[in-house]
Amino acid sequence: VGGRLRAWKSAGAQLAVVTNDNRAATLSDLHILGIDDILAAIVSADDGLPAKPAPDGVAYIAHALDTPASRIAVIGDTTTDLMAARAAGAGLVIGVLSGLDSARKLAEIADAVLPDLHAVELSGQ
Repeated sequence: VGGRLRAWKSAGAQLAVVTNDNRAATLSDLHILGIDDILAAIVSADDGLPAKPAPDGVAYIAHALDTPASRIAVIGDTTTDLMAARAAGAGLVIGVLSGLDSARKLAEIADAVLPDLHAVELSGQ
């Protein structure tokens, strides 16, 4: 995962995380994955915003990156992730099969469902 995200960052993507986990656990996990230094923004459960599936975290990220939500791609592995993306007006919503939800459930919300992050290609990559 870390290598893929670093490649996206090198290609010019701004990366962010919206999670329903608390900040301390999130920062620890991101450090273990070796990607804590490449994220432009993080929204966690204890930041005071409504939790997913509310759109607030995705909307916050769009504002923090000074990018309209319609220009953001959200990749998530739960229907909750994808519902938040849709509600925020994300331009592209991708489900990946690394979570607990089935491809069928993700496909009801996502523009595309892929096996994992490695199957996601940035335009021009």
